[in-house]
Amino acid sequence: MAGKCVLLYSGGLDSSYFMWWAAQRGIDLVALSVRLGAPDDPDADGLAALPDELGHPLRVVDATEAFVEEHVRPAIRANCLYQGIFPVSSTLSRPLMARIAVDLAREVGADCVVHTAEFHQNSCARFNNSIRALAPELVVGNPLLEERISRPEKLRALAGAVGERGIHSVDANIWARVIENGELDSVANRVPEHVFAWTRGPGRSTREPEELVLGFTGGVPTSLDGRALPLRDLLTELNARAGGFGIGRFNGVEDTRYGHKNHEVREAPAAAVVLAAHRHLEQVVLTGTELRVKAALDHEWTDLVVAGGWYSTLRAALDRFQERISLPVHGEVGVVLAPGSAYVSWVDSPAALGGVADGVDDLSGGLSFARAFDLGTAELTSRQHLGEFGGPRVLEDDGRNRATQGGSAVGGAAQGGAARVSSGTEQQR
Repeated sequence: MAGKCVLLYSGGLDSSYFMWWAAQRGIDLVALSVRLGAPDDPDADGLAALPDELGHPLRVVDATEAFVEEHVRPAIRANCLYQGIFPVSSTLSRPLMARIAVDLAREVGADCVVHTAEFHQNSCARFNNSIRALAPELVVGNPLLEERISRPEKLRALAGAVGERGIHSVDANIWARVIENGELDSVANRVPEHVFAWTRGPGRSTREPEELVLGFTGGVPTSLDGRALPLRDLLTELNARAGGFGIGRFNGVEDTRYGHKNHEVREAPAAAVVLAAHRHLEQVVLTGTELRVKAALDHEWTDLVVAGGWYSTLRAALDRFQERISLPVHGEVGVVLAPGSAYVSWVDSPAALGGVADGVDDLSGGLSFARAFDLGTAELTSRQHLGEFGGPRVLEDDGRNRATQGGSAVGGAAQGGAARVSSGTEQQR
């Protein structure tokens, strides 16, 4: 073991067990707890009880703002759902936690960062890859990777220590709350109601359906019911409102590098609503080709960060694509919340592509019906796409006209102006 360690400490069973184990062996250790906006984060006194008892200093860092702005924001643009099923969580949080741990290690002169992800958790790769990318000189301690100590054994070892620890492993941040272990180790077991904390179960919500309105700018939610809100505040409010209807429960498995599947249950009320609204808005605003390419790169982005590639050149390049393609993803989405469901009721965007209601002439750039029919769908889409921005020069100026020209759909909306622009023929988007 290295001379001095920084331990990523959540207060849960695994990190508490390693802290106890290290204390028995006189290992010099600084505990680090990173808070990421979970509404049920343990209080500071409770978190510090075990480190105080064992004589280890504890550093608590609230990184919620950085988590939301640097990690959740790009995940929304990329529609980040694992295998298209559930919102990712530790995939987004582990790289930030690793960065903070590296900073602390350098500050206190530690030569090792320890995390307690187990062999069946992909957080091993996320922590390991992130720490090595940021600080290749540091040793990465992963003591539970090859250990086969059961959770009941760890609980018995800590029986005399302060604090309460359960059989379940819970990892929570403002985006999601993930529960595993115990009876959840088997997908064949019915998920018990008591594992949920953010969402009301079937029959427990007596609230009448309500509609909320999410406003988006550049592919990210920026307002709720007409109120401009920082993303952090918007997610906090949405978690409470949607969770009260039992929205955002997910039950699934994650593939691991060892070939088996890890069962996880999660609650993500805000994520469920935001991602559904975002996908509907994209469908209205982006062309079929753009949607197809973006869907493929959404999948690549998600697979890359799930595997621990947050600090890769490829992730940075994919982010650039997501930022650019999201420029016209601007407008409002009405979502009806009812017990157990979030239904997208309407979408309104100044950048919406015209439909049948807009008329054949509008869609075809003013050509006759016969001529429009002969052009074919692909060319019609291309004409509409280019005509909005004044012709083919959009291909030569890196696409910025879409967001910056005063007459563009997004620019016009941002200034409260009309969404129509002229380029020989009048187009609406």
